[in-house]
Amino acid sequence: ITCCAGGDIEAMDHVGPLTRTVVDNAIMLQAMAGYDPKDPSSVDSDGGDFRSLIGQPLRGTRIGVPRKFIDSIEHTEEILAAFRQAESEFRSLGCVMVDIDPDGLSESHDAGSLVITYEAYRYHRQNLERHPEEFSVNFRGRFAKAPGLTEIASETAKAKMGRLRQSLSQLFRSDIELVINPGRERPAQTMAELRADPLGKRSLALRMYSVTGNPAVVLPMGFSRDSLPLGLQIAAAHWREDRVYQAAYAYEQAAGWHMRHPIS
Repeated sequence: ITCCAGGDIEAMDHVGPLTRTVVDNAIMLQAMAGYDPKDPSSVDSDGGDFRSLIGQPLRGTRIGVPRKFIDSIEHTEEILAAFRQAESEFRSLGCVMVDIDPDGLSESHDAGSLVITYEAYRYHRQNLERHPEEFSVNFRGRFAKAPGLTEIASETAKAKMGRLRQSLSQLFRSDIELVINPGRERPAQTMAELRADPLGKRSLALRMYSVTGNPAVVLPMGFSRDSLPLGLQIAAAHWREDRVYQAAYAYEQAAGWHMRHPIS
């Protein structure tokens, strides 16, 4: 289980703990979170008690499902079946599932990737040009198109990111309290697959909340036929880590995947 709290929209650096259970994750993130006067993007707030709603019922909670976005991406049948079961679990907990279509969601991955590449290349440019051999093949490959990126392209991408941020904020200000979607379109990659194709296509769902800064958690929603984990992503409004953990804990306890281990 991994969770990240909201962060800076431009840098998109989001730090979060990796744990076996939801409660452990909340404890870890609580210890990590807080104001840092040396960090210009840090907010002077303690963020509240992340565990305050854990164990509280979800009945009546309205959960948004970005159905159009999910349907626009090729998922494995294992992922889709597991996600349908996850939706069923939330319904059994008394939640109301609502189809949503946030503006800018389909553009979030490419826009975020462009900004990351543009800003990272500016930072590493001199060393990349002078000492390329000191960087890995994987790292150099990710910057292959970076010299052609312009500030205008970066600002255009940030505008697209801003549309999604605004759209989600409006949804959370209405009657939507949480958003769920598959955390990845396919089961987790093996190390052999990563080594064989280090520049392989990233999941289109993983960058959406790095773009907006919303708190989000990814936790198990089953295993593939090859015993690889399948992920469910849950997000909430800014500063509502407590709602993320409430929903994640309720699902964890109902589904019971935290009690199962992949076959070694």
